Amino acid sequence: MSGEELMSRSRPTPKLAWDSAYFLQCADDARAMAEGMRHPECKRIMSGVAETYEHLARQTKEFRRAVATLRSLAVSQIIRSQNIKPS
Repeated sequence: MSGEELMSRSRPTPKLAWDSAYFLQCADDARAMAEGMRHPECKRIMSGVAETYEHLARQTKEFRRAVATLRSLAVSQIIRSQNIKPS
């Protein structure tokens, strides 16, 4: 697939700034672009871009887990402070 074809292809629009599906799609596109490159240095750089997008996707998952943990802790703190019995 050529770079032009990849760039014109529609991508999922991220619902939030931290959308792992979006970053994984970008990684796939960058990897496909790298496969079509002939110059070794360009190919290496584009493969690095793909790896960076994959890293962002992993970070997104970790970020979401951390936010969920913080929310859970905040709710627990509120429940304890108001003496609410969990149902």
